[in-house]
Amino acid sequence: MPQLRIEASQFSGTYARLNKVHITSISRRRCLKFATTVGNSHFSRAFQSTVTALSLASYRAMAIKCVIDFTKPDLSVVPHYSHLESTEKMNLSYWIGMAITAIAADEVLGVSRTFHASNGGQKLTKANQRSRSLADLCGQDTNNTWHIFEAKGRQTKPTPSAMNDWKAQASTVTHVNGSAIGTGSVGVARILKKMTFELLDPPSRPGKNGDIAINVADARGKYYQPFVDFLAGDATGIQRGGRSFLMRAMMFDPVDRDYIWYGLEDKAYEMHKSKWARDVRVEELEDESLYVGSDGVAVLTSNSPCEINGTEKSQKKAN
Repeated sequence: MPQLRIEASQFSGTYARLNKVHITSISRRRCLKFATTVGNSHFSRAFQSTVTALSLASYRAMAIKCVIDFTKPDLSVVPHYSHLESTEKMNLSYWIGMAITAIAADEVLGVSRTFHASNGGQKLTKANQRSRSLADLCGQDTNNTWHIFEAKGRQTKPTPSAMNDWKAQASTVTHVNGSAIGTGSVGVARILKKMTFELLDPPSRPGKNGDIAINVADARGKYYQPFVDFLAGDATGIQRGGRSFLMRAMMFDPVDRDYIWYGLEDKAYEMHKSKWARDVRVEELEDESLYVGSDGVAVLTSNSPCEINGTEKSQKKAN
């Protein structure tokens, strides 16, 4: 399983302890999970939480998977990536930057779910009302403190001018629902033969007092509802390590010649099916074919679209 080097810097105060190199393993299933969920709430708002939202997010995740090599010790892109047309590489770089930022947010800051700040905010109060700038992502840690992220993916080293612009973007939101954020970070994925990631938390700039208002229950609902809709009526119940999950085959991967299943841990499915929209946090789990994030979203691979390999099936199905 390849590893990714995350270099965190410029964090201060109670977050200064994060200023170090973090090494994390990224499997194909873990990558697919974060590449899907980082954009799912955005599509969910556009399509009113239908399965269309999850389909679009998963297709984008598959595009990312196709250009990343998961067979080497370090995470990297496949050699043929350089032969792609420039606009295609720009799109893929943006998507990779978003996905890896979401992984780093979870790994370093304990932010298990990220939302697009532009869609999560019902209103925005800006220091400069003429500015259209806004950071990319926001999310809460285990203490419900909000964190802001500007996500980038680049094939070359960013210039000092570009870094300053991105730091300004990360500083556009300083408060969520009236409370000061914990950090406002810039995440930069260097998409090279050996991929690396920088996560830095520059000081807030004077005069910046952007405040976004987020309906947390609504944001969580938009995050999970496409999975609930997808699983309803046609999911298979499985058990791993004494935990129960509902899974459904989403697509076939012709490169790795297996089927990719999406699903939820039971507690996440039941809570959001019932519209409780309360917080869901579980223990991260990964084995030879299943990855479950701390948000309860699961990705599984199998040789068959009808049968899951090496697992204990339960009789429970979604209803």
